[in-house]
Amino acid sequence: LLIVGSKTDDPKSRDISNIIKMLNIINPTDDWCNIISACLHPQKSTPKGYLDPKIEESTKWLLEKIIIDFDDISNRVSLDSAKENERHKRDMMQKERRVMRKSICRAFGVEGEDKMDTFNKMDGEKFLADEIGLSNVKLLPLEGSQVAELVGYQKLALMMIGEMLVPISKHKRKWTWLEIREHVLDIRREIQGTIPTT
Repeated sequence: LLIVGSKTDDPKSRDISNIIKMLNIINPTDDWCNIISACLHPQKSTPKGYLDPKIEESTKWLLEKIIIDFDDISNRVSLDSAKENERHKRDMMQKERRVMRKSICRAFGVEGEDKMDTFNKMDGEKFLADEIGLSNVKLLPLEGSQVAELVGYQKLALMMIGEMLVPISKHKRKWTWLEIREHVLDIRREIQGTIPTT
């Protein structure tokens, strides 16, 4: 840990002891902590306008510590990055689930949502077929027709299903029709209101 207290040229600046107390640092030692007071203004650091030498010394100290502990630091960063990626994926999945739920509610006009952006059966199936790149709606499998009906042929819901089947991003996994059907049924079970059964 490197902490640089700047503005030593200012009489009102805090000294090191005050910085340690303010940050509640216990037993700062050279093994893990380096706290310095320096002036970051070259013209005020030295008579010739050079950078305060303590800046270079402390930076060198930090780099040496990083080199010594590089493997541990790299492993820690990788672990933290993996955790952050997992958290981001969970957040995105929860957000997409909320959007799908809202879309289904709009399809059937439940939970206070107005019925909107819905197709009839023929147009809904054609829209979904187009979303997943089928040249003819007749190529849409039975599972596709069932899923389209489960979401009430709601436009945004059908678009989301298309994205699940044919993800644009290579970082997103491809869902199967069975997985999508179970996902939609699970959401429908949560919704309060009368939704036609399929």
